[in-house]
Amino acid sequence: MPGEWETLSRDDQWSLLYAYRGRQKIAAQKLEEAIDYGMQAGINGQSLAPIFLQVSRCYRRAMSEECLSLATSALNQVLEVYPAYPQELINDERGNLEKFRGYVANETEQRIKRQQQLAKSKAQLDAYNARLAKQKAEEDFWKR
Repeated sequence: MPGEWETLSRDDQWSLLYAYRGRQKIAAQKLEEAIDYGMQAGINGQSLAPIFLQVSRCYRRAMSEECLSLATSALNQVLEVYPAYPQELINDERGNLEKFRGYVANETEQRIKRQQQLAKSKAQLDAYNARLAKQKAEEDFWKR
């Protein structure tokens, strides 16, 4: 719903985003199954080419390095099954794939930074708790 995304916590937003990406990956896999059935049934390449393009789009939206590679493979299949497919659609998708590669690289970099920051914060918290425990032990010793 409009305006609802902003009201969600960061964790809820990431959860929804990962769920969306998972659904896109599953959709691409199901489309690949449909392509396999279509090829076995003798469907011509002209009919399969748009489905390969949609597979590429779904894998791109799944946004992982692995899925972007699969998206590129699916996009290459478009011209293999139907060489006369409109080149502008393929070029647009290639541009989107490159843009998403940048997004994935940036997201990976940000995730690594967050993990390092969390590890640093955890180490600081552990050191603080150790100091508190030591201080409490000393206070308990002198209270006796």
